[in-house]
Amino acid sequence: MKVSIISHSGVATRQAIFYNGLSTNHGIEVQQIYPLDWNNHRRMGGYPVSNPGDMMAYQLPQVALDDIARFRSDILYLQNEAYCKVAPQIVKWVEGPKFVIFVWENIREYEGESKHIIESADYVICGNKEAEDLVKKHNPKTTILPQVGIDFDLFKPMNPPLDRTYDGIFVGRPTPEKGIEVSRQAFADTEYQVWYANGIPYHGMPKAFNRAKVNLVPSLDTPVWKEQFAPFSSIESLGCGCYIVASQSAAIMEWLASAPGVALIPQGSPGHLGFAVERFLEEFEHVNQDGKIDWKINAAGMNWAREYFSCQAVGDKLIKILGAL
Repeated sequence: MKVSIISHSGVATRQAIFYNGLSTNHGIEVQQIYPLDWNNHRRMGGYPVSNPGDMMAYQLPQVALDDIARFRSDILYLQNEAYCKVAPQIVKWVEGPKFVIFVWENIREYEGESKHIIESADYVICGNKEAEDLVKKHNPKTTILPQVGIDFDLFKPMNPPLDRTYDGIFVGRPTPEKGIEVSRQAFADTEYQVWYANGIPYHGMPKAFNRAKVNLVPSLDTPVWKEQFAPFSSIESLGCGCYIVASQSAAIMEWLASAPGVALIPQGSPGHLGFAVERFLEEFEHVNQDGKIDWKINAAGMNWAREYFSCQAVGDKLIKILGAL
């Protein structure tokens, strides 16, 4: 089976690891179509797209479309929202290959051209239940699946262990909807050490999570945005043994409700955030006879993440879907 994967996020390391693994671990031929540059990311082998960094407006150059045609794939797998300009650009090339699209959108209704794209897809993979509900109004051929899996050979407890010197770590965008002010208010007058770790390179994130005890994810719904996944950094932090305190925001509840070592709290509440972190710290810090503090990692959460979100687990499900078309 030959699959062309088209995605603006293919420029990122997380996606690259997963896409590469589809070839090495599942025996299919994968063509990766992604931008050469996107915000702070750069990945060789990509294409110089128009409007780089703008998910809504970017489009592929003709050379990329020609390469897709020459590859003669069995399936075109677009990982972009149906209302992005690249979507109709790809649909025009669907003459023979099956067309599959992955969408996150969990607020905006499909209409006009985006509705046509959803209707014309041979299959729609949705990143959350609310996204699937919107899609099913126009196409019954759907399933819910993460966009990619996580490499738990990379995201794991380090050996020898690092000192988890930070009580909390916040790795989301430093923006209001990610709850950064909620976190700052929760710990402003405390002795807790919280690391606001935005901007760390991807391969530096395992070390960062191994230096922290609790991952803080206090996201806030807005009229135009709410969480569409766990997010991925939450799953990666579980792989490193962290606990999580997250808000009850949309897809966070869907994906993390059953995860061990995760506390889900009301949105916008510094008090609930601080209390939940305090409970985790009290429960899992133990003082030995020599006075040294030991920290028990979230082993149950780590095993849960590996079972459901590894590159192998997600890849197996994806290949089963694509192979049935």
